Amino acid sequence: LPDHLAKNWTTHRVLNFGVAGYGFDQILLAFESQAESLKGQTAVIGLLDTDLDRSVLSVRSGPKPYFTETDGALELHTDHITDSATYFANHPVRPLSYLWTYLRINIPRHWNVWVKKTPWNCELPQKERINAALFDRLAQSCETHEIDCSMALFHNPERVGLAPDWRSALVHRESERVGLPLVDTREAILAAQAEGVEVFGPDRHPN
Repeated sequence: LPDHLAKNWTTHRVLNFGVAGYGFDQILLAFESQAESLKGQTAVIGLLDTDLDRSVLSVRSGPKPYFTETDGALELHTDHITDSATYFANHPVRPLSYLWTYLRINIPRHWNVWVKKTPWNCELPQKERINAALFDRLAQSCETHEIDCSMALFHNPERVGLAPDWRSALVHRESERVGLPLVDTREAILAAQAEGVEVFGPDRHPN
């Protein structure tokens, strides 16, 4: 995307602040760290649909900043952040914790899917609340710093050909609610794949 913009948007200098593996919360924090220098400029905030799932995590490959939400208000938590080796030495993962997590997630999932015939997603209400609040904060930051912001939604390769799920619905709903223009790349990805284009790279992100 940055290369495409640079080639076709010759009146602008294109800067890429993307970081692999970030959640929407980290994307927002990265944007805010640059917002003052982007005052009066144009910004495209890119989201991979699974970035919404990462917003509720406090640890992924290592400890990460995360937000909690109360009545729409966000609180940032960073006190737990240290280097990964130190963190995992102090918080070792035990086999029973894997088993408990598997049972806690999969028993309700299978009950909903096979018995109630309804979809289920782990921590979905929390994910929806936090990500909606992140959209509010992003729109406020764009307005405060007079940045012309737009959104670009990308899709996980395993789901791009399936019916849109709660992630797509949330991004469309919240970007419209807060007034951020959105480009959904789903149809472009499917069209490129139909023409034999290798859309996804080794990291499973769209090229």
